[in-house]
Amino acid sequence: NSLHPLGDPEQILGHLREAEGFAKALDDPRRLARVFSFMTQYFRLMGDQDRAVESADQALALAERLHDSSLWTVANTYLGAAYDARGEFAKAAEVLRRSVKALPDASIRQDLGVAGLVGVFSRIYLVYCLAELGEFREGAAYGREGIQLAEAADNVYSLIFASCGLGTLFLLEGEAARAIETMEPALALCRNLNVPIAFPLLSSSLGAAYALSGRPGAAIALLEEGLRKGGLIRRMAGRSVLL
Repeated sequence: NSLHPLGDPEQILGHLREAEGFAKALDDPRRLARVFSFMTQYFRLMGDQDRAVESADQALALAERLHDSSLWTVANTYLGAAYDARGEFAKAAEVLRRSVKALPDASIRQDLGVAGLVGVFSRIYLVYCLAELGEFREGAAYGREGIQLAEAADNVYSLIFASCGLGTLFLLEGEAARAIETMEPALALCRNLNVPIAFPLLSSSLGAAYALSGRPGAAIALLEEGLRKGGLIRRMAGRSVLL
């Protein structure tokens, strides 16, 4: 949860492999399910979506066997994100709607043992899928919910990603001005708080919005910075769109 926002994949994988070995040696399915959930996010960001889906399926199977709703919700959310990254938007949306339903507003502050608020991220991953499917009205509603929940919880990390999700939807809808208005404050937060994992994602969508609004100089500068910083943390997810 500390290394992920900072974008340190090599250490993340090393710790997860070690934790996997401990959990198996102890025959501890609950902790093993958490390891597989974290591995899902690792493989997704590294661009290995098949292994991301495989890890999520393993986590879900263990969570269902244990009847652990918290483990299930986290694993299901990460599975939806992996399907989204693989381009299976309708399937991803179906999976993510289940996560949103499992986490009503009342439980948004629940500690599920991950970086960020799962109730926010499940909605934002769903926003990306719905935007790609052209379901802009439904996606915008979930996007606004995500931002409101992050603000209510005073969780700035989640707010950065929630703003990027809604801003990307506006971008794909052709609303460049609204996209810029939504994402510029998030980019400032990202810089001020030093959250490297979010920077390539924000620069990709905001840079495109600058280009569409007739600001090619600002667009190129931000896109090139996103490529450079994404390369430093080896983030492969979304790199093709950034390019």
